[in-house]
Amino acid sequence: MLAGTTALLVATGSTTALAQPATPAAPATTTPSAPASVPDPAPADTPEAAADPCAVPTTTPAPTTTTAPPTTTTTPGSPCETTPPAAPDPATPTPTPAAEALPAQAPDTPRPDTSRTDAAPAPAPAPAPAQAPPAETVPPLPAELRPAPPAADQPVPPDDPALSSKTAEPDPDWHPTENPKSTLVPGQMRSDREEVPAPFTKEDADKAEIAEARLRSSRSLTASRCQVYWPSWFEVCGAIRDKYNALGGPASFLSYPTSGNIINPGGTGERVTFLNGPIYWSAATGAHPVVNSFLNRWGIHGYEAGWLGYPTTDEIVHADAVGRHQEFQNGAIYVAFQNAVGSAIRNGPLRDKWNSVGAETPGSLLGYPIQDQIPLPDGQGQMDRFERGVIYWHPTHGAHPVTGRILSLWSLAGYEQGEYGYPTSDNDIVVGEPGSTIQLYQRGSIYLGSNHALRAISELQDPSQGFKSYDTGIHPNYCEFPDPANSPTCPVDNSQFGTVSDPTGAAAQENLQVASATSAYFTEVGAPTAKAMFDHYYGATGTDYALGTSVLDSWFVDDHHNYPNDATGSPSVIADSQKALGVAGAITEADNRGQAVKVIYDSPWMPAAGYQQDHVQSLGHYSVSPTIAVIAHPGGPGNHQIQWRQEVHMYDVYDFAKPTGEYGNMAQAAVENARQGYLLGLARNFLVYGSGSVQTWSGVA
Repeated sequence: MLAGTTALLVATGSTTALAQPATPAAPATTTPSAPASVPDPAPADTPEAAADPCAVPTTTPAPTTTTAPPTTTTTPGSPCETTPPAAPDPATPTPTPAAEALPAQAPDTPRPDTSRTDAAPAPAPAPAPAQAPPAETVPPLPAELRPAPPAADQPVPPDDPALSSKTAEPDPDWHPTENPKSTLVPGQMRSDREEVPAPFTKEDADKAEIAEARLRSSRSLTASRCQVYWPSWFEVCGAIRDKYNALGGPASFLSYPTSGNIINPGGTGERVTFLNGPIYWSAATGAHPVVNSFLNRWGIHGYEAGWLGYPTTDEIVHADAVGRHQEFQNGAIYVAFQNAVGSAIRNGPLRDKWNSVGAETPGSLLGYPIQDQIPLPDGQGQMDRFERGVIYWHPTHGAHPVTGRILSLWSLAGYEQGEYGYPTSDNDIVVGEPGSTIQLYQRGSIYLGSNHALRAISELQDPSQGFKSYDTGIHPNYCEFPDPANSPTCPVDNSQFGTVSDPTGAAAQENLQVASATSAYFTEVGAPTAKAMFDHYYGATGTDYALGTSVLDSWFVDDHHNYPNDATGSPSVIADSQKALGVAGAITEADNRGQAVKVIYDSPWMPAAGYQQDHVQSLGHYSVSPTIAVIAHPGGPGNHQIQWRQEVHMYDVYDFAKPTGEYGNMAQAAVENARQGYLLGLARNFLVYGSGSVQTWSGVA
């Protein structure tokens, strides 16, 4: 879209910006343009009228004019067009051209006096020898008006064309025209000596050279407000010119101008468009370029007329060398990486809270914003989402970040519209419990222990509210420390897969024979799940394996295991222990608050084992986390109305990397063969997981 806008702009001679505000701009030449200093409350007068580059002296033949290209090309308008250009888009005003001064005509040749009759006729005078016109000398461009070398940190255009404002490459070899011609002299223009860079034409370049000569020949050369950058004939004036020169002029990321100074709607400031984006100026903020993802996001919010207002800085490169941001009058836009769409955040309490927890800096709580700050449906609050969490703000409760497992549960409950309401505190450290935190909400709290156990309490607004589908579905993340059963090998490690050489293939053949016998053995002893998992292991895909609910329900009733002298618990005993803890806690909370509450408890991962053959041969030792949700009403001892739901979750890393000797007798040979199959590249470790069905109960306790 931006490239097409440039095509229309340069073809028609329009002063429409690449980043066009929603409201039409006033013509540039009918209003003052930006001053040379920043800020200057009173822009100077309109530049003086330009000489007509197409005027031809009467004593010389007129040069052949070149027909202007059609308006669909990507070139600025020709100074010598023989056909009128197409009318511009009504929303894109074209500046009224300045009056063009015609050069003075050459004087007539002197003729002999024929009024005397007494004198002999005078011989016809010999023709005067042809003389070359005097050399034209134009002062050079002062050093203070020559663009500076571009800075090392340049904006990086995204690969996505929808986010990039780049349409042309910078010109690192650009230099002002030496001794420019003030009129069109065929064969002697700079365009006759140098190639004209696209998208400009020879006519554009000649018009630019003539404009350069006029500006440099003015009496107040160093104080001149405006400047032309050959081959673009647009005059860039005032503070925007100064900024453009400071960035590097045509050698900068902006490349060449595609408009003169344009007055923004309402007269609040000015802009000049360039091939790769605009520079915006206001008296309060100065002149700053806005390009690529920043321009895209700023445009979504209405440019300078939107809530962000004018830019107050250029792009600011962050210490992480990945992200950038740009400040505006009422907020900022952050871009986390090259192809990021950018995110806008308002100045105010939400941004203040983000800054207080480290903003986007490496290792901070939240990281970069990944969406715009938005209002909430209640018309009161605001929120913003970041790489590692969110911040919610309410005028009564303030701004608070929510992250991790607490955010997972709160989001399942419906955020601020759910049973917990808005957060009313940060996630604060629990006194006397190092590593444990608690976050308070309008109607409850969520606690996270140092061992990753979670306890959530919500005050029921309606006693018949009941349970939610997510209440018992939560559990600690797989492989989350501490986890005695799986921490040594979790996450799944396949780094030694295929590290043992087998040049002849004999070892692999022998290994597969033993593996086939092991698989057959599981069938013989009635261990179908053990066989399925073993075959998945030798399938060598390494993909996760989900155990069915019915299988786990049959295993989770095991109330003991067959590992002598092992302190590991059985799944049934672990679940009953968690159930008792949840019911007791819910009764206490209901009595303390004097109203019905719902309490959710999940445990940290705990090691478990069973005694059924398929159970033992499938998993051995594994990890379980029972989650219970209890609704309790206040009452006297032994007279509390109670409802509970419980679901037991498990996971394990299926591998054969445990110490030798654990399995005993002939099973050890099968274990060692399976381990060798992994090293030979025949089998792969994988994650196995699942959950039992939801168990329910109601009564009085």
